[in-house]
Amino acid sequence: MGEHRRSRRVRFRRRARVVALDRAAPPVESDRTRDISLTGFYCYTPGGLPVGTACLVELRLSGMSSDLVLRMNGEVVRRDREGMGIRFRSLDSDSRFHLEHILEELTALAADVYGDSRAPVPPAPRGVARGSHG
Repeated sequence: MGEHRRSRRVRFRRRARVVALDRAAPPVESDRTRDISLTGFYCYTPGGLPVGTACLVELRLSGMSSDLVLRMNGEVVRRDREGMGIRFRSLDSDSRFHLEHILEELTALAADVYGDSRAPVPPAPRGVARGSHG
């Protein structure tokens, strides 16, 4: 089965918090994400929200002197034994600006390190197909 991605994914290791909009499940705290694009991301978490759950995503970015939290509305589009993939449904203009800048910087870094603009992402676990989360 082919994958149909609208945006390039890049490695992205940050903390994330995912809250179901209906508050039917407790918030999910993830110590690390795997990858991100303009359309979604994947986070490692032993628990998770059911596929189809509308959610609020908070990505925590720590700087030298301050922290920044990007907030986006999303939907859980896949779950596997390691975590879940979330597609962004809406981003406010500030979050979109910061996310675009992060993706540009990570893509440029990958070009320097790998000699091209492809930042490799880790392979999906054996027997688990990648979903279309981003």
